[in-house]
Amino acid sequence: AGNGRVHRIYLLAPTQVGVRGALTSGRVATVNIPLPSLEDRERFVEAMEVIAKEEERELTLKDMTNNDLARITGALNLQQIEDVIYQAELEGGVLTREMVQERKDTLVRDMYGSVIEITYPTTGFDSLAGYDGLKDYMTEYVQPLLATGDKLCPKGMVLSGPPGTGKTAFGNALAASVNLPLVIIQTDKIKSKYVGESNKNMAKLAEGIAALAPAVILLDEIDKIMPTSDDNTGVSQEMLGMLQTFLSDIPRGTAFFVATTNYPSRIPRALLRPGRFEEVIPMLPQHMDGLREVLFDRVATTMEVPCDVDWSKVATKAIDYTGADAERAIIKANRLRVISKAPQITTEHCLQAIDGLVPTVATAQAMVDEALEYCADKSYIPDSMREQAATAVKSAGQRRE
Repeated sequence: AGNGRVHRIYLLAPTQVGVRGALTSGRVATVNIPLPSLEDRERFVEAMEVIAKEEERELTLKDMTNNDLARITGALNLQQIEDVIYQAELEGGVLTREMVQERKDTLVRDMYGSVIEITYPTTGFDSLAGYDGLKDYMTEYVQPLLATGDKLCPKGMVLSGPPGTGKTAFGNALAASVNLPLVIIQTDKIKSKYVGESNKNMAKLAEGIAALAPAVILLDEIDKIMPTSDDNTGVSQEMLGMLQTFLSDIPRGTAFFVATTNYPSRIPRALLRPGRFEEVIPMLPQHMDGLREVLFDRVATTMEVPCDVDWSKVATKAIDYTGADAERAIIKANRLRVISKAPQITTEHCLQAIDGLVPTVATAQAMVDEALEYCADKSYIPDSMREQAATAVKSAGQRRE
């Protein structure tokens, strides 16, 4: 301007994701205004309660404390928290977790929906047969620490093994058991062929997860976004660096990450350490040894098919069967039932179905060996496989030499 005054232009954006780099370079300064901290939110909730009491308005927190409300409003600013509270007053003065979570989910979906999906599983560990050691680790150790935001809470684990052993189902059951949302990372949508798009998606992912905490985060088939030998653009390496930084920076006790893979060797060692993915735990068909009667019964119950079956006889024949194998067998048995015009699936239908099926493990031995090789805690390995695990580790060492 001709009058010699300095003019300042302020550009406002709800998030840095999507802001062009040219706008944040040179003489342009970026000022990040963080969302209110847990302490700020808790003080704000207390103040709102005092105001409601002074104005003789009804406001009751149902099945949660002020601290609980402050924790689950991590994605909201103070104005949005105030709106949620006023909405509760309009609907009778009772504020529930569901009301807060609904508002939170709407905001997160609008901003980050392209790379994450938010679900609320209702089926917990009771629906899963076996894996008692892993369940105990989660319910007796991780769950209490995660519920209180403890700074010693593990950040995550990798579940490895052949397809169909229940890795993804375990992530769903975990979220249901700890009563937290399950945030599913859309790994196939993060990596892009367009320059800069993958990095933008990773930045968006980091912001979305931070906003949704506390939550269980599922990275299904994490190896899809890992660097490969044919990646000559450097995109995967940059994404890996961003993921490592994010996992290191996110505070313990705010989220628990569950990654699944068939091939743990494809995950860089830098991710498999304390402060990132702290355990690599195998989920193998042999974990079902002695439990396949229960496995078949629970799969059939979930599928809601008409059955009159002696599952103990079926289990004796279904050696090395996984949950997915059991489902395939029941589907085939149901086909035989329909063909024979029987009212229910019988033991004979199931035995006939098993005769023609090949269990997953028969074609996935390399995946089993890798799962054993990368497991650092023998308590997670089935007793029947301890010797095989030692052989797998020895063979891997010889290959590296």
